[in-house]
Amino acid sequence: MLEQVKAFLAAWMDPQLVELAGKVYWGVVAPLFAQPTIHWAFISCSLVAAAAYYYACVARNGERSLTGCFRYIFPKAIYAHPSAVLDYKYYVVTQFVFRYLPIGKFVAGLAAVLYVSEGMRWLLEAVFGESTHRGAPGWIAIAVYTLVVTLAYDFARWFGHYLHHRIPVLWEFHKVHHSAEVLTPISSFRAHPVDQAIEFFLRTVAVSAVSAVFGYFYPVGITMVTIMGFGAISFIFHLVGHLRHSHVPFSFGPFDRVFVSPHMHQLHHSAQREHYDKNFGFIFSLWDQLAGTLYIPRQDEKFILGLPDEAEKYRTVRQLYFQPFIGAARLLFGEKPQRALS
Repeated sequence: MLEQVKAFLAAWMDPQLVELAGKVYWGVVAPLFAQPTIHWAFISCSLVAAAAYYYACVARNGERSLTGCFRYIFPKAIYAHPSAVLDYKYYVVTQFVFRYLPIGKFVAGLAAVLYVSEGMRWLLEAVFGESTHRGAPGWIAIAVYTLVVTLAYDFARWFGHYLHHRIPVLWEFHKVHHSAEVLTPISSFRAHPVDQAIEFFLRTVAVSAVSAVFGYFYPVGITMVTIMGFGAISFIFHLVGHLRHSHVPFSFGPFDRVFVSPHMHQLHHSAQREHYDKNFGFIFSLWDQLAGTLYIPRQDEKFILGLPDEAEKYRTVRQLYFQPFIGAARLLFGEKPQRALS
């Protein structure tokens, strides 16, 4: 059946468009912006950062020890918490689901059907004529391309996140991620497939448009600066990415106004009213500053996590998958929507 669908799409769509969809997904989005990614470099650097925070901000001089450091980084109260255990189960099931439900490929194909990249190229040719540049891009062009693609990717992700909080029906699916009562790196994977598909679609459209613009000026091709297969800027930022979903309030200090620190994202999960709808960003703080949703927490600022008023709806893997559809159906069929919470 799947092969028949592929054959139908290949016959119905322009072959170049099908090829473009594959390039967008496999050549740009999948290898460079896999999210969230378990990688030894990210794990190692996150552990080092957590240990540094422990010795610098938590342990007193006479109480510093490797045992104390280990207990701080891996507290049993968090990693054995029922919510964390549910995260482990959901992760296993989700990996199985995505193995047989290639949402990424489907969304990339959908984006290609919209002729995002081709449309942008046609527009540029209509305005400026066919590109006559045949030279290879220099290092400045490659650096600019890397930055612009990363900005486009990050804005699309911010915008998708913003929409999931502002639109009640989408919030029902995003609640799955916010239902975590404690945060561990595996909590990154507590995201509903519908939530992920919408965000992935927006990222694909944004990256495709930017790639088309640069492709117009460099028909021979242009690639990003990468580190170990990841976009360079994304790679550097994610070196402490696993702390975003953790109890370690790691901050970038004054650079919190430039980059979204782990502590800022932890506050985004807060269930307290003063923290609602804050810090939607992932890499850059720029978008939240422009939207007025930036909130830089104090180092000692405490907050509770999860959805206290709806906690019983998100206790099992089955509920994580199907409760959003129930909530969305109730909204669509007349139930008065409640305010989306961050």
